[in-house]
Amino acid sequence: MWSVVAVVAHSDTGVAFPLWMLLEGSLLAIVAGWLLSTAIAVLTTRPPDSRRDAIASWIRLPWPIVLTFILIWLAVPLRTRLFFSGPALQQSAAFLSQLPPSRFQERPPWIGLFRVREFAQFDGELRFLTSSCGLVDNCGLVFSPNGPPPNRGEDSFAHIYGDWWHWHQSW
Repeated sequence: MWSVVAVVAHSDTGVAFPLWMLLEGSLLAIVAGWLLSTAIAVLTTRPPDSRRDAIASWIRLPWPIVLTFILIWLAVPLRTRLFFSGPALQQSAAFLSQLPPSRFQERPPWIGLFRVREFAQFDGELRFLTSSCGLVDNCGLVFSPNGPPPNRGEDSFAHIYGDWWHWHQSW
């Protein structure tokens, strides 16, 4: 269950601080429980063959967590979500430009699989803020067909694939 929640949370452009704390706290509890269970299994199992079986069964338990970390580190959840939502995001510029700013605050529209909380367009560049990340920062996506997006303020960008960039709007 932890792996599913972590993958879904990391499929957006950022993870809000409260959710991040919940994920980290629950991961620590899972790891502590796994270590305690492994120690009990090793120390209370007597015959060597059954001890080896106990160790083998407990070694298999952390693989979903390890796989989850690899998927998140490689940004597979975000890339997958963007793959399915990219065309809709590109085509949404005219629609989002017509929305009043209050709409983004009251009922942020879903474009593809992303909830767009703020939108800006500069020439051919499209900027979508989709989530908070950390304590006070926001994160989103930038479609920039003319190369890396220019920095505005303390923004930072990381290339995702093609013309898509991860946008970290720092305050």
